[in-house]
Amino acid sequence: MATESGDCGIWSSDLKEMKKLLESKLDEILEDADENGDGMIDQTEYETVISSRVHYMMQNPSYQYLYLPEDWARVESGLKKLFTKFDRDRNGKLSRKELKRWLRKILREEKFVQEEADILQTID
Repeated sequence: MATESGDCGIWSSDLKEMKKLLESKLDEILEDADENGDGMIDQTEYETVISSRVHYMMQNPSYQYLYLPEDWARVESGLKKLFTKFDRDRNGKLSRKELKRWLRKILREEKFVQEEADILQTID
């Protein structure tokens, strides 16, 4: 955002809004995946979510163009293997802290992709 003098920067209100977004996403993920209600996502819960998402995408025409039918099993397997990358303390569960770290990384990547698209659109 820009100030009245034209300076650009990130305001504390922007940071607060980003934090609220991150917290709501964490709550949404935990609520959807945490079947046993312990406040963490174990590997079985994670794999259940991944499998259901992949199967949903396989059935949804707007996603079918992404992969050939025989490639979906490879995609699902690869996503399941990511659990060990997210589980930094290797306790077999994803804590809120681990999910937060993972979501921050995703949000940064999405922001970069959007900024890149905006720059390319400006150039065109």
